[in-house]
Amino acid sequence: MRERFSAEDSNNSSTDFGCSTQELQGLMQLRGAEAVEVVNKRFGGASGLCKRLKTSPTQG
Repeated sequence: MRERFSAEDSNNSSTDFGCSTQELQGLMQLRGAEAVEVVNKRFGGASGLCKRLKTSPTQG
């Protein structure tokens, strides 16, 4: 069963993780070279984004 989170929970997520839900939503709107550029500049590449999200780039 999926847990439900309130707006307050999602606002606090940026303190638990290195990026906010708004940043992730904006990132998902990008495509192609623009997306790669943003991931590289803001997050230090895919591995940097994975570190912020506390996940493994290979194991999920």
